Amino acid sequence: MSDIGVLGLGKLGLILAMVLDVHGKHRVTGCDMSTRPTDILTGRVDPPQETDINNLIRLNKINVVNDPASLVANADVIFVAVQTPHPPQFDGTVPVPEETKDFEYSHLVSAVRQLSRAADEQVKFITIAVVSTVLPGTCDRLLRPLLTPMVRLVYTPSLIALGRVADDLLNPEFVILGADTYDDAHEVNKIYASLHSRPVVTMSIPSAELTKVAYNTYTSMKIVFANTVLEIAEKTGADTDDVTKTLSLATQNLMSPRYMKGGMGGGGYCHPRDVIAMSHLAEKLDLSSDLFGFLARAREAQSMWLASVVQDHHNLTGLPVVILGNAYRPNSDLVGGSAALLLFDQLSRFVPVFMIDPVTNDDQTWDEVDKIVNSPAVFVIGCAHRGFVRTQFASGSVVIDPSGTIPDRPGVTVVRLGRKL
Repeated sequence: MSDIGVLGLGKLGLILAMVLDVHGKHRVTGCDMSTRPTDILTGRVDPPQETDINNLIRLNKINVVNDPASLVANADVIFVAVQTPHPPQFDGTVPVPEETKDFEYSHLVSAVRQLSRAADEQVKFITIAVVSTVLPGTCDRLLRPLLTPMVRLVYTPSLIALGRVADDLLNPEFVILGADTYDDAHEVNKIYASLHSRPVVTMSIPSAELTKVAYNTYTSMKIVFANTVLEIAEKTGADTDDVTKTLSLATQNLMSPRYMKGGMGGGGYCHPRDVIAMSHLAEKLDLSSDLFGFLARAREAQSMWLASVVQDHHNLTGLPVVILGNAYRPNSDLVGGSAALLLFDQLSRFVPVFMIDPVTNDDQTWDEVDKIVNSPAVFVIGCAHRGFVRTQFASGSVVIDPSGTIPDRPGVTVVRLGRKL
C-alpha cells in the first residue's frame, strides 16, 4: 500500500484517484481548487457518465484537500492530472484556424511549481507523475527547471477515453512511463502493478511525451483513412463495410479493427486537438512534411463533403435539415471535439439546420425528438445514440446515416453512405 496523491480531480483525475483507492487499495489524497469533486463524492451533484462510477463513489475513501502543500504532506507519489487546454477554436468542433498553437501549460507549470516548493519546505522526497497531455520536449523545457533536489519527475500519460476511464485504467493495452532512470520509475511501476498485469513500457521522458500524442494522432489517421474509403465507396458502388472489415483482418501487417469504420469524423477531447497541436510542432520543428496538418484539414474536408450530401438532399426535397445527436460517441453526454458539431458549423453556413440531443442537453427531451421526427425532414445521424437508432421517422423523410446504423423504415429513404443497400 502506497501513499498517493492526485492533483486535479477533473474528468480523468477523480476517476484515477478512486481507482487507485478502490482497486489498488492505496491511501489516496486528492487535491482540487473546485468544490465539484467533493460535491460528486457526497452526492450533491450528478457524477459524470462513467463505467462503474456509482460503485467507485460508494466504496472510495479518498481524502480531498484544496492545498498542494497538504497533498505533499500526505503523499509520496503525486499524479498531476490538471488540464492543458486548447482554445475552443482548436477543439475540432469548428474549422481549424490557419495558425496552429501548442497546448496551454500555465495550470501544469503552476501545479509542478507548488508541489516542488512544498516538498522543499517540508524536506520531503516525492515523485511527481505528470499525466497531462503535453507536446514532446515540454517537461524538459517547462517543468524540469522548476524541480528541487527533493523531487523526482516522471511522465505517465493515460491512454483512456472519457466515459470508460476506469475500464481503460484497469485494462490498458500498455502503460507509458517516462523517467530519467529506472529508479525514478520504480514506485510508479509498483503502483501500476497493483492495478493490472499489463505491460509498463519505461522510456525517456521525451519518448513518453511523443508516444502519447503519436498514439492519439495515429487514431485520427485511421479515421481519416476509413472515411476516405467510405467516400470512394459512395462514389463507385463499393461497400465501405466490406472493405474496412476485410482490412481489419490484417492485424499482422496493417491494423487493429478499432476505429476502422467509415462514418462521422474523429472526435473527443484528445484526438482533434492533439492533431492540431502536433501540426504546430511540425511547423516549429520545420519538418519536411506536416502529416498532422493534413489530417486536421482532411477531417474538415470530409465533413464538408458530408455537408454537401446533406445540402443536395435538402435542395432536392425542400425539407428542413435536422442533425440528431451532437456527442462525439454514442450513448455518451460528452461533446468535446464532436464531429457532429463541426458538421453543424459547416452546414449552417449554407442551409438552416436544427440540432437536438437529449443525451447531452438537459433542456431537450426524447418527447421533443418524437415530435420532430413526426414531420418529414432531412435527418442526419450526427451521433448514433440508441434512442435515434430506434426512432420511427415520418414517411417522406430522408435519413442520412454516415455510420450505417439505421435499419430500413417504411416510406423513409435511408442513405447509408458508402454502403450497398
